[in-house]
Amino acid sequence: MKEGTSFTYLNEKTDYKERINLRGTLFNEPWLKIQTDDGKEGWVYGGAVKFYEPVVDANPSPYDACFELKKNEKWEKFNACSEKVRDKQLKKDAKYVTENSEEIVLTLLTGKKIEFKNESLDTSDNFVQKDYLEYLPKIGFFVFRNNYYEGGDYSLVNDKSGKETNIGGYPKLSPDAKHLIAANQDLEAAFEFNGIQIFGFPNGRFEKLLEKEFEDMEPHTPKWIDNKTIEITMMPPSFDKETKPRKIKVIMNEKGDWEIQE
Repeated sequence: MKEGTSFTYLNEKTDYKERINLRGTLFNEPWLKIQTDDGKEGWVYGGAVKFYEPVVDANPSPYDACFELKKNEKWEKFNACSEKVRDKQLKKDAKYVTENSEEIVLTLLTGKKIEFKNESLDTSDNFVQKDYLEYLPKIGFFVFRNNYYEGGDYSLVNDKSGKETNIGGYPKLSPDAKHLIAANQDLEAAFEFNGIQIFGFPNGRFEKLLEKEFEDMEPHTPKWIDNKTIEITMMPPSFDKETKPRKIKVIMNEKGDWEIQE
């Protein structure tokens, strides 16, 4: 592995230690069993590695564990995980939403009810099936996944006005609830947005502040490090066996603008 490569320690090491001189320093360390980001297992010398604490998400979402499964292409487990979390959210938010195979009825804070009809699967341009995901009371939005005949996206429904805003990916709030990042992945089928969007509330209005579409990598599992910093894991599509995963950061600069650091 090249210098600087990151991997996961599998909590297994040799019973013996080995004395090895590395760049003028003599180490006496065991060998460690590890797994690379692309799933390969092997052994590395303990004196040649440095342990670091993983980035802790400052504002995790209910679906984070599910999207970790998606990142690792465990599709059946991802779908099962998503449905399990959805069921919990539906029970939690039963005061506001009821869902069945034909429709979703949403009760706004004003008491007004909105009905979303789920059409039968067909090839029409108007076909859409909605799945309720969660309620974000800090910013006043209900979150939906929209499934079209080919592909899909997400939408935010205002909890007072009922106004619906379509976004490209699943939204994750910043710790202070002043911004959110929407990330989605679809390089293979190319029916959906493959990139990230940052939204905020300048002058009290919900607006898109940054949009970046990626052509060769898929953005997975964004984590809020703090209110101005997001870490994203960039994964190659499954047909690309040569490119390695990497991390990028999205930060708010001193001017208040969002920019990508690769």
